[in-house]
Amino acid sequence: MSAPSASMKRTAFLRRKAYLLNALSGCCRKCQSERDLQFDCITPRGHAAHGSGLYARMLFYVREFEVGNLQLLCARCHRQKTIEDRRALGWIRDAAFLEEPAPAASQAPAQASLSTASDWEAFCARHRGTLGT
Repeated sequence: MSAPSASMKRTAFLRRKAYLLNALSGCCRKCQSERDLQFDCITPRGHAAHGSGLYARMLFYVREFEVGNLQLLCARCHRQKTIEDRRALGWIRDAAFLEEPAPAASQAPAQASLSTASDWEAFCARHRGTLGT
């Protein structure tokens, strides 16, 4: 039997996604928002499925749903949970820079100058340990 075509995979992806959205009530589990919904593994499983194609990723989410390890979160709640999970797992020690959204382009501060050694040292001191290093 031949491998499924791209259009067959896309159709299967959309059907499974609709099934999961419906089965998970179609709203964020934390704040009940219906916007910007994302699938989230309640117990983190790593990032192996995130690099997969849509079809393989959806199969992963279906398996996680079947074992009770999948929920819907809005983008904001998902970002916060991801930060909490990474801290708990020791992947990052300080994710303060992740918690604040970047300012809009019109509100972006001027680029900081790192032209002197003291500027560079101050920059490094502010960011030391943020990625678990």
